[in-house]
Amino acid sequence: MHIVLVISDFFPPGFAPRLGYIVKYLREYGYEAIILSTDILTREDNADFSHLVSYPRVRYIVSSSEAEQKAYLKTQKNSIKKLKHFIKPDYNRPPGLNEKMIKVGLEVFKKYNIELILSSTSSIFPMSVAHVLSSRFNVPWVADVRDVIEQGFYKSHSLRDKIVKLRTIIRRGYLIRHADYVTTISNWHCRKLKNKNKHIELIYNGFDPELFFEREPIKTEKFTIIYTGTILTVRHYQDPILFFSALKKLKEDGVISVSNFQIIFYTYRIGIEYIKGMAQNFNVLEYFTFHEFVTAAQVPDLLHKSSILLMFAKRTSKGGPKGVLTTKLFEYMATRRPILCIESDYSDIEKIILELGLGLAARDEREVYEFIKTKYNEWLRFGFTLNNVENGVAMESYSRQQQAKRFSQIFDHLIESRH
Repeated sequence: MHIVLVISDFFPPGFAPRLGYIVKYLREYGYEAIILSTDILTREDNADFSHLVSYPRVRYIVSSSEAEQKAYLKTQKNSIKKLKHFIKPDYNRPPGLNEKMIKVGLEVFKKYNIELILSSTSSIFPMSVAHVLSSRFNVPWVADVRDVIEQGFYKSHSLRDKIVKLRTIIRRGYLIRHADYVTTISNWHCRKLKNKNKHIELIYNGFDPELFFEREPIKTEKFTIIYTGTILTVRHYQDPILFFSALKKLKEDGVISVSNFQIIFYTYRIGIEYIKGMAQNFNVLEYFTFHEFVTAAQVPDLLHKSSILLMFAKRTSKGGPKGVLTTKLFEYMATRRPILCIESDYSDIEKIILELGLGLAARDEREVYEFIKTKYNEWLRFGFTLNNVENGVAMESYSRQQQAKRFSQIFDHLIESRH
């Protein structure tokens, strides 16, 4: 059994399901993982992925306390060092955390025969830790980049923000050039990163086949549209207006009835407030029910009871992020329930939905109206709905198990090339 050191900004139970599932299934392909991560998002109130914790050996590096941070900054005696801390790419992480993680990493290398390093991050930290350890012990390093700052989640307003964004891009480029291999989540991400490292590969997110799988359809008392997960709002590239305008017209035309038609959202409080406000503005609030976010292990049973699974995307401006395939799409896919994506990204999401017959990636209000109406009539006739999956074999290629298999193949190649 090969041993791989995994270094990440987050790890379950709190976040980073992609990494948690990779580690879970790597064992099937001959790899045991030891994980170094921060203790951020590991508390009970953030235990969305607690079902993944039992698989690996995890060492959570404790984030610095406020007193430790002040003490660390005092060690940065001259003004230049203090300025670098203020504007460095990962300024929002606790000071001294890099140093802590490197120290623990050195201990791990002394104790275990580490043959490869995998870093996984949505920012810069902890790629620098992986780079230091990879260079020190001459082991191959795979850099998995889950998100990039250009996606738009990071809004640049102040001069400091703009400097941090620029430094992040520069620092990321420097680190990626030193990685033996780079993996990321979409074709758009590949295009962003490939000029820094020619050894780059797209490995999509996916679904866990042990949790998400096709079941016999069940009849429901109401036609039910379900949404699970976070909501990023229009400002962050998700715009549900086509859904609400079509819903308003369905109500006005007398197509749907509140007695047997419902929409259920499982999301965080800020998302509930946002959707509730939209529903009030379009005079359709009576169809909506809201619940707090549920854990990942609870999601499959909820999706199984749906008539339509709703997800939000958005067509972006030229050069903006396209085809960012979230875990939600793959988990929806695995349940074989009709998917309604609003609006189409005019890219990879639309392509997958159309090619596999998963549902609709909507481009206008009329399409949304007709899709909901058709599925509603199907439900009135049968008591349930199904999508028209045309290629079950292709769908299975998006499982977390297959994702881990591809990582293991990359690991095999890199380890063999060093011998």
